[in-house]
Amino acid sequence: MMNFGTTDQLRRTRQAHIAARVITLSLICPLLSNPARAESAAPGGSPSGASDPLIEFLRRAIDTSGFTPQWDSSNWSHEHGWLEVGSAFVIGIACLAMGLALLHLARRRSGHAHCSPIYLFAFFILFNGITCLLNASMFWWPAYRLTALITTATAVLALIAFLSMIPMIPRLVSLRSSVELQREIVQRHRTEMELRQVHAQLEGVIEHRTAQLASKNREMEQFLNTVSHDLKSPLVTCIGLTSMLREEIHEGRLQETADVLDRIDRSMTRMRNSIEDLLELSRLGRIQFEMSDVDMSSMVNALKEELQPRLTSAGIELTVQDGLPVVQGDARWLREVFENLLTNAIKYGCDAPQPSIVVGSDLQDGQVLFFVRDNGSGIDSAHHQTIFEPFRRLSSEKEGSGMGLAIVARIIEMHGGRVWVESRPGSGAAFWISLPSVGESADANVPPAQVATTIGV
Repeated sequence: MMNFGTTDQLRRTRQAHIAARVITLSLICPLLSNPARAESAAPGGSPSGASDPLIEFLRRAIDTSGFTPQWDSSNWSHEHGWLEVGSAFVIGIACLAMGLALLHLARRRSGHAHCSPIYLFAFFILFNGITCLLNASMFWWPAYRLTALITTATAVLALIAFLSMIPMIPRLVSLRSSVELQREIVQRHRTEMELRQVHAQLEGVIEHRTAQLASKNREMEQFLNTVSHDLKSPLVTCIGLTSMLREEIHEGRLQETADVLDRIDRSMTRMRNSIEDLLELSRLGRIQFEMSDVDMSSMVNALKEELQPRLTSAGIELTVQDGLPVVQGDARWLREVFENLLTNAIKYGCDAPQPSIVVGSDLQDGQVLFFVRDNGSGIDSAHHQTIFEPFRRLSSEKEGSGMGLAIVARIIEMHGGRVWVESRPGSGAAFWISLPSVGESADANVPPAQVATTIGV
């Protein structure tokens, strides 16, 4: 690696001195070529130039005595001679122009690491131009000594320029072609576009996750409010009944204490059932489903037999369509789904004169749809979403904790499906669930955090 600090400045100074001497030579050559004019130009008419060794050296260099012009010393034809003169003159002017252009470029790029070689090449080209002009002039002015000196100086500059170029050769070899540069530009542009696309996708994902988090926070707040209300209600009842029981014992009315104790027991049982249902719902986020092919016809008919005593006592007719499809899922939890749906239909949807429940299926867009339809009083559309939230009950007169449909929604969503209700007041209700068909089931190992639910747990 070359040092372009103080050494480079010294080289530029020396090169400037050489250029100044060349300019001085070009100015005094006409004067020195005529000794009489040189003597007359000196003050007092004395030959002042004879005392200067440099002037004497230059005078001897341009001395043409003993030499003949090339027109006279060679057998040049008129055409060939002028062709030689014209060519040498054009080459000389071109070299001078290129040398001056390189000098101007070197001055403009004075802080660049490669300025010193540029200066050397500029002076080398300038001296080449001067040599060519001297060669052209020797057809009339045979300055062979001066031409030899300029040629020697040109050779020295050529050698120095070559030596200065040697450290630059590895860099020059490593320079890439225009095709390689264009290929790199295209690759960088492609990479930049890909980075922009990834950045846009990441922004979209962040916005989506932020919206999901905000929704989850709202659902969690709503869920906590609901849980606290439903768990606090039995405790408030128990506290009130305990106070009544204390007063009755204090007043000696022991015959009424049994009724109060029964009411306390019912309240505590309701709270215990709510806590158990809540724990079961929370466990759904941590269980590992055991996926297998589930014969829905066999499973629903088995549930029908288990519920038959309750159906008979309520006068309900339960119809199961033939040929329910086989789906892939966890048999235990799918049984829990249909048991909750059927129990819910028996409890809330069979207040018609001739109550009936129908279980059937359909196939749409690769999804298997199941429904549990009753002919009860129906559900207003304002409650179609809220009934799947924990502790949501449309009637407080019916027993239960309000967790059955929330558990159904969580199980179905973890199977990769969804649940909804179609109903209007006076026309019964149809609870629908969708499940992937065999071969298209959802991954049973999806983490609970990735399951989008509407129940806030």
